[in-house]
Amino acid sequence: MRREAAPWPESYYLETAPQKRWELLQEAISSGKIDQEEAALREKLWKRRYGEKTSPKAQPRDGYIALWVTMNVHARDINSRFRRRGIIKEIQTMLDQLGIDDPQASAQEKELTQQELFHAMEIYYSTCSEGTYNSQIFGLMRMKKDRLIDKIIADVYMVAYEMPAKMELSERFAPLRKAAYDAFCETYPDEAERMNQAIFGAEER
Repeated sequence: MRREAAPWPESYYLETAPQKRWELLQEAISSGKIDQEEAALREKLWKRRYGEKTSPKAQPRDGYIALWVTMNVHARDINSRFRRRGIIKEIQTMLDQLGIDDPQASAQEKELTQQELFHAMEIYYSTCSEGTYNSQIFGLMRMKKDRLIDKIIADVYMVAYEMPAKMELSERFAPLRKAAYDAFCETYPDEAERMNQAIFGAEER
């Protein structure tokens, strides 16, 4: 039996493929499910997140997840006096391009941006139980759940809290930090208290 498609906008946030999301957005616009102002905002945010559409066959990359991964990659070098300036410049450029902390954004744009960031973090967390992230001993064994959760929480603290503070960019990372926290609690509701103890306990020290 064929499953009935989810209604808009639930269908949009259930979808992970950028091109399919674009198609769902265009369908919502053409069918009048959203007004012109919201349509323009959503197209703007899609292009910020995935880049300008160049061709129907082009495979967009997720700029939000790219920012998260880039932060993770630079974590070891942020204290290096030789690398620090270059890392901060790169991250600031990415933040400017993605516009997640745009001071000129309207309340509606900020809300939709937050929803997009939450969506991106849900995708990121869904990949943590797969591939090399959830492996040890040269990829031959899977981590136990407790160890995997500890690793995810450590990454959240490093990328969303510790690194921005070291770069003096904490305020600019506030939307991503909120999305990372909220999406973790949604994905792992039974582990929310562990996240609270690790993140907010660490901030108090």
